[in-house]
Amino acid sequence: EGMNSLVGNMSSLSNLMHLMIVGNNFITVSGIMTLSTFLQSKCRGLLHLELSNMGIDNHKAAALSSGLAGLRSLKYLGLRNSICDDALRNLVAAVTNKSTLEVLNLSENDSITAKGLSSLSILFQSERCCLRELNLCDMHIGDDGAEALAKGLVGNKSLKCLKFHDSFLTSARVGISTTGWSAFTRLVCDTSSINNTYLSNHTLERICGYNLEDGISPPDVEHLLALNRRQDEAPLCKILMNHPDLDMKLLFRWKLKFLPLIIAWLERARHSYVGDSSKRFHCRGRELSAAYQFIHGLPSLAVAGYRGQNMTDTQSKKRKFDHL
Repeated sequence: EGMNSLVGNMSSLSNLMHLMIVGNNFITVSGIMTLSTFLQSKCRGLLHLELSNMGIDNHKAAALSSGLAGLRSLKYLGLRNSICDDALRNLVAAVTNKSTLEVLNLSENDSITAKGLSSLSILFQSERCCLRELNLCDMHIGDDGAEALAKGLVGNKSLKCLKFHDSFLTSARVGISTTGWSAFTRLVCDTSSINNTYLSNHTLERICGYNLEDGISPPDVEHLLALNRRQDEAPLCKILMNHPDLDMKLLFRWKLKFLPLIIAWLERARHSYVGDSSKRFHCRGRELSAAYQFIHGLPSLAVAGYRGQNMTDTQSKKRKFDHL
């Protein structure tokens, strides 16, 4: 009855943009269905929806899903301390095809396990996903949860900030050990091959607490996230950091066509190390090494190229002499 009364009082609002309903565990499935109908009919332009401390079980989530699916402009969805694994799976299915949702707040949901977190992969892998921030603060993530998140974020091009931390700034409740953090290391920098390093996640920039300054990841993970904040330079820097010997033999089939591209690529890396002379010098050595591999592997082409250039210079000088 309370939800019916609330919806009835809001029915005259045609441009509702923010809606917050918090702290009512007694709302029934019927009440959620009434809310869902209201969202579909009157809230098409809703930007911010907060439904926290609402006790949304699987049945209520199923009733709410149709309402969420009809919100065409939703940017923020807050479900703090409200849902379980099955409910999360239902709600994720409702927002997966949304190209507007930027922030999802699932903090304080202790009942969500690694199984529930793995269902987020459907959202992460959607071509229309534009989620930029996921808030999982005050939850026990654990190693299994960390691995589920890392696996789901493979190939994701939108999520920049992942928040999970305890309010008291202690990492004990988060429950991520070296095993869990290594999953994030592989996510942002898979060193198994140069190709896998290039295809790693270069989008995730921060794993932090409520504030961006509350860094909680180990130094090695934080270093890789900092590289991601350099955007286009991240893949290049990661490859050069983790693959000291770049094998040019694979490029020999295109003869000398790739050599200028490789040199230009390494020059970009050298200029990206602003203020670090040792790394710039190291990149210069890589340029010389790449050129040496090409000349050593394709000596006849290199000599032919040199002779051809000399011949061109000689002919040019001869033409100039003839015109005198």
